[in-house]
Amino acid sequence: MLAIQQQLLTALRKFGAEPMNVSNTKFDPNYHEAVAVKEEPGYSEGDIVSVMQTGYTMNNGSLLRAAKVIVASNQTTDNTE
Repeated sequence: MLAIQQQLLTALRKFGAEPMNVSNTKFDPNYHEAVAVKEEPGYSEGDIVSVMQTGYTMNNGSLLRAAKVIVASNQTTDNTE
């Protein structure tokens, strides 16, 4: 499986596509799709906690596929009524 993934990445790079590195970055709706918001200690509001699906860009910076990410939230939700 890993060999097939490496072959695919090599083929994509030949055409100028690159996987996005979103570690240690803030959420940007132009490049990321938030699939969940999670209260996570140690992270600031809007930090990307984890990546669910890798995003890809072309060498000119245009977006091919947005990265699906989980975003940190500092707001606590109170469901008591």
